[in-house]
Amino acid sequence: MIEGDAVVAQVPGQRAVASLVVFKPRVMVIGERPGEVANLCGKWLRQVDLCRLHRHILDIAGVAIVALNERGEVTLINKKGCEILGYREGEVLGKRWFDHFLPERKRAEVAAVFRKLLSGEIDPLEHYENPVLTKAGEERTITWYNTLIRDETGKPTGTLSSGEDVTERLKAEEALRQAHEELSRFSKELEGII
Repeated sequence: MIEGDAVVAQVPGQRAVASLVVFKPRVMVIGERPGEVANLCGKWLRQVDLCRLHRHILDIAGVAIVALNERGEVTLINKKGCEILGYREGEVLGKRWFDHFLPERKRAEVAAVFRKLLSGEIDPLEHYENPVLTKAGEERTITWYNTLIRDETGKPTGTLSSGEDVTERLKAEEALRQAHEELSRFSKELEGII
């Protein structure tokens, strides 16, 4: 609900008992039986508060959190995910992950893994590393930890993934490897001189 929205509260099997009108930061109850509605309102407000809490938890995570539905569309992305990609949340939600946020050379491969996960052909991978494509066209390497989202019957309906940007760590490891090789080569040259 957003400011100015009106919702009719109704007890199942009975006529509407009241309307809720949201005026930040309050909810106004208008109707005949506010006592019955208060219970419904209280439940709804607790759910809203819980959703806000969950959102805060997602946004303080130091890793990207991304949920995809069965079509590979982004249904959730946290603040860190947006920072890594360089997009605002509204620019990401509803977009097909594989078409918009992966380098072209990796799209088919990662989409195939996703389809196999949902069909049960393969078990969720503990972790999977692949590049993502930022709004600026830069590639960032992400280590993903994935789990399946299932409906009430147990059927997979999407994935929930947490991803750590390991780009800088990989660059540092490569620089260290090259320095080690150079030192090793220098050491062998020095041995040949002595």
